Amino acid sequence: MFLEVDDPRALATALEALDLRFGSEPEPVTITLLPQLDLPKEIEERLRAALGAPKASESLWVLGGRAALERRFLDAAEIYSRMPYRPAEAYARLRAAEQLVGEGRRAEADDQLQRALGFWRAVAATRYIRHGVRLLAATA
Repeated sequence: MFLEVDDPRALATALEALDLRFGSEPEPVTITLLPQLDLPKEIEERLRAALGAPKASESLWVLGGRAALERRFLDAAEIYSRMPYRPAEAYARLRAAEQLVGEGRRAEADDQLQRALGFWRAVAATRYIRHGVRLLAATA
């Protein structure tokens, strides 16, 4: 993703992705992946507007996206695991591990990292494996 690697095309691409719609709902992959990133303010505001106010009968896509946007990555990972949507789940677990390391909760961070790395290794996603291994070293 352009946002993830700080590519100059990021803003335009993210705004375009938010404009993709199926009926009146944001496109599902957009609302699971974008909220997990550190977003520019403009994108975050557009995403919050696209998600709208919480409703009693929201899809797992929206629940997971909202949890990630609120930086509740453990919740997001659990929601994505119920779908199942493994790439979003693994990424949410990496983000949760970052939070847990920052809070000094090393054992919990290690658990999340092991779960995320299991997926990233299975699909040979080198970029995420490297990131996870660096975080894993921080939990030691």
